[in-house]
Amino acid sequence: MEYKNILGDFFKEYEHAVEPYQIETIIRFHNKSVEFNKHTNILGTKEADSIFIRHFMDCLSIIELKDYFSPMALEGKIIMDMGTGGGFPGIILAALFNRNNFILVEKSKNKSYFLNKTIHELHMDNVEVINCQAELIARNGKYRGKIDYCLARAFANINILLELITPFAKINGKLFFYKSRRVYEEIALTERLMEQLGVRVVSVEEVKVPFLDEFRAIEVLEKVSETSDKYPRNLSIIKKNFL
Repeated sequence: MEYKNILGDFFKEYEHAVEPYQIETIIRFHNKSVEFNKHTNILGTKEADSIFIRHFMDCLSIIELKDYFSPMALEGKIIMDMGTGGGFPGIILAALFNRNNFILVEKSKNKSYFLNKTIHELHMDNVEVINCQAELIARNGKYRGKIDYCLARAFANINILLELITPFAKINGKLFFYKSRRVYEEIALTERLMEQLGVRVVSVEEVKVPFLDEFRAIEVLEKVSETSDKYPRNLSIIKKNFL
């Protein structure tokens, strides 16, 4: 696959202005991810083209939401990627929106080492990696209620995700979850929880990932009221209420 051409065509289709060095950064990150995945296996496949489509292009599909992901809409916003794993979507979007500050939360030491090494080698000074459990960071006043955009992709069961990530969002801040077809079922199951946490669903935006014939959507939520200090609870307690 000609990754550079695929990226160029994709950005052109959605009228997203991008510099050649940004495309090059994304491709370099892809190369590093393929190598890292050979011994860590966090991406479900070791085949380079599949990683590019299923993970890189999937992460980039969020730019189809132009009202939220354009240079003007993102001006001055702080973005957090919860449970970023190997940097998906955090590092990819940070390469694209390099005027914004990104906070990547990852509890695995091994993955966090890879993330820090990668952002250093790619000279990405707009990215901060926090190697810690989300429920602990959420008690830190530096982050709680301070984040404009909270992102999550393939992170956890939906009730766990909502409880861990919502406390970080500021009032009127947005949350964006990468979802499959089960998104509508999850919304129905979590209506009461969302009300308790102070968040509401704004929309479910279906997106098209090039070369991938599968349903993909971005669930968009908004923080409408302060989250009670009792949230998030300890992860072991949250897990007892699996959906």
